[in-house]
Amino acid sequence: LTLMAYVFNPFTQELDFVGPNAGLINYRGSFSDSNIQYIQSITAGQPITYDTVELSGGVTLVSNSRITLPLIGDYLLNFSAMLITNSNQPQSVDIWLRKNGTGAVDRSSTHMHVAKNETNVMTVPFIITASAQNDYFELMMCGSSASDTGIAPIAASASNPVRPAAPSILVTVNKITT
Repeated sequence: LTLMAYVFNPFTQELDFVGPNAGLINYRGSFSDSNIQYIQSITAGQPITYDTVELSGGVTLVSNSRITLPLIGDYLLNFSAMLITNSNQPQSVDIWLRKNGTGAVDRSSTHMHVAKNETNVMTVPFIITASAQNDYFELMMCGSSASDTGIAPIAASASNPVRPAAPSILVTVNKITT
């Protein structure tokens, strides 16, 4: 006898097939941006914004920058950012997490140098904890040069080999505890 079950997922408005963990919903989200985002100030952080919801299963995007977690628990947040500068001198970019609009989250600052005519990919995984329902996290950035350094998408290539475009930022979030 094989038990098959479906659970209505209120976030996706679909029936989810569940196996031995019947009733558990895989809370997840993926968000990206296809625009250049230049650093606006070298003395203040700015939130990174997103223009595309790639996938939303309970984890939502609010105000274009707030990744909102539906339940208390631990989540794995991964991001990849395409760092660029138009400056003639190498510049630095810092990206970190902010929780609920205040401060920096422990262990979350990342720092990378980038030179003109280069694209550096910064990829960082974080385990984050939502201590209350609807806690939100934002990726923040600043750098050593304003208006010419930041994150930028990579255009698709029509020449062989044909390659798809890459967003300036891609974030994925998955709940890892029940």
